[in-house]
Amino acid sequence: MALISGAGVFLSLSRAGILFFLLGQVLLAVWMLRERRETREHEPVPPLWRRGSTALLVLGATLAVGGYVAWEKLWEEAATADSVEKVRQSGKVDVWPMMAEAARAFPVLGMGRGAFEAAFPRYQTVPNPNTLTHPENAVLQLAAEFGVPGLVLLGGMLWGFARLLRRERLGRLEVAVLAGVSALGLHNLFDFSLELPACAVAVWVALAALARPEEREGATASGGTWRLAPLRGLGIALALAVLAGVALGPGRHTLAEAEAELAGLVQARAPVAEVRARALALIDRHPADYLLYGLVGAAYASGGKATAGDALAFVNRALYLRPTDAASHRTAARALLALGRRSQAFLEYRLAYESGDLEVLAREALDASRTLEELQALSPDRPREVAALSLALASRPGRQEQALAWLAWAREHFEGMLRAPSPDAPRLRFGARDMDALWEQEARLRVMRGELAEAEALCAELEHRAPEALEPQLLRAGILRAQGRREEAIQLMDRLVPRFPGKVELSFQLATQLLEAGLTRRAREVLGQASPFIADYSQRARLLSLEGASYEREGLLSRALERYQTVTRLAPAPEAHFTVARLHESLRHYGDAAREVREGLHLLPAGAHREEEAWVARLEAEERKLLETRRQELMEDPHKRDVVEHLLETTADSP
Repeated sequence: MALISGAGVFLSLSRAGILFFLLGQVLLAVWMLRERRETREHEPVPPLWRRGSTALLVLGATLAVGGYVAWEKLWEEAATADSVEKVRQSGKVDVWPMMAEAARAFPVLGMGRGAFEAAFPRYQTVPNPNTLTHPENAVLQLAAEFGVPGLVLLGGMLWGFARLLRRERLGRLEVAVLAGVSALGLHNLFDFSLELPACAVAVWVALAALARPEEREGATASGGTWRLAPLRGLGIALALAVLAGVALGPGRHTLAEAEAELAGLVQARAPVAEVRARALALIDRHPADYLLYGLVGAAYASGGKATAGDALAFVNRALYLRPTDAASHRTAARALLALGRRSQAFLEYRLAYESGDLEVLAREALDASRTLEELQALSPDRPREVAALSLALASRPGRQEQALAWLAWAREHFEGMLRAPSPDAPRLRFGARDMDALWEQEARLRVMRGELAEAEALCAELEHRAPEALEPQLLRAGILRAQGRREEAIQLMDRLVPRFPGKVELSFQLATQLLEAGLTRRAREVLGQASPFIADYSQRARLLSLEGASYEREGLLSRALERYQTVTRLAPAPEAHFTVARLHESLRHYGDAAREVREGLHLLPAGAHREEEAWVARLEAEERKLLETRRQELMEDPHKRDVVEHLLETTADSP
């Protein structure tokens, strides 16, 4: 049973569960060895095999079985918690201070049993995309839900457990049960398995089995202990059952049901008056649920300027209940834009980004911005993120000048923060090397605009700042290529490959330039050298695409087709299927080409199929024309015509 249970624990991949399961077995083994030493002087010692070694054998077997069934996954999980800092930042320990703050806010009777999911977001200061239904710490949960009485209850349970441990004449089975309960209790400092009915019932049944009623009966006979009469105990049990039944009435309304109902109304674009009426009824039932307020705010925000004020009223309440709610910050930004309060709106966009919505700036805020001041307001506090956003801005038509001005401001802004950090500001989240991303991005934009002299000056500054880094050298190669000095660019990257053997991006860029220069075999040699360093499917797909392009340039279409087909399996994308279709069309395999185009169509968004659908129709027409031509050729040849007619007759006569 220990082996079966241990295999299940290992397969769960719960680091805390595995650790404390093994701890329980270690406690049992230590007690058995200790018992053997204590009995050595008073009675014959049982064979070591029957006591301590049995427990150690079970422990070792459990480790062996668990390691066999889940070694690779266990190693990955252990790598995420191989230091104290990683454990602290694992997502459980780092939220303990926030949970303790929530518990301190309700010291007398707590926030109420089961109310943690709704009440905790008010005290959550670090963004988290997940909804925390439990603290995953038994002490913090009792303190938050029951306040001081919960801590008193916990103290009473620990005192009772200590009394069980201090009893005399504990048998091996009793010690095994106590060791298991100890391990489970410690595990609940990092999990909430005791909230699951199966675990909780198992613990209480196991502890009840150790109660030794014969000792209580002896103590009662001597007048030392109060004993609960059976009828009185039955009455208390019935009273608790009635109380639980009454609690089921209001408890049948859950947060999830209320949120799903209101979200359905908003998504169905129901009238705002209907959404508001139903929302107010649900809010009266769940006043601490931030999501209900946020959903009403989103419904009002979709109405434009006329309803933007109502949207802000509901969103402000949602942000009071959960300050790090990214969706509410985004709704507030939209409402403020509708009201013309643009500076505040872009601050809200930035707060939405910092709260976990990593797409809101690139997809929405950049399009809404107009001036450099607005771009400055939404700038994140890391240079690399600003550099990535400036690239997204430069891809918008007519906004490259703004992107360059934004990068120039960002360089000055972040350099000032590095030179003279403010004592009141939070700790900087970047270093001097992170600033290079701004210089590199501006240089690439200059190359795109054909401003090669400015790009070369920026590249020289980058080489001075980071002489051993790869990025400035790649940028130098790109500038040489833009200047028409392709041979020098290839020679530069050729010298870089031995210095950075594991940088597959360098090999990809060199192979691309070799292909453009017509050096297809040399390009495949470079790709072959990079092949051992490929880390994922996307890199493998890119390597095969370049190999396919090299074979296609040489006219070896069958080999190119084989590479491209492998790309469609490794990284399915419309472009990959269309490339395969193009080669099939070149080989006059019109049916296969049409099938590949259809596969690519399935991966395209709706409304983007017109050109491809016309392509499919043309390929199918060519296929029909080719089949008709072949049929005519066969029918014109007398010998082949007889064979075809015989085959048709045989097919018709077959069942």
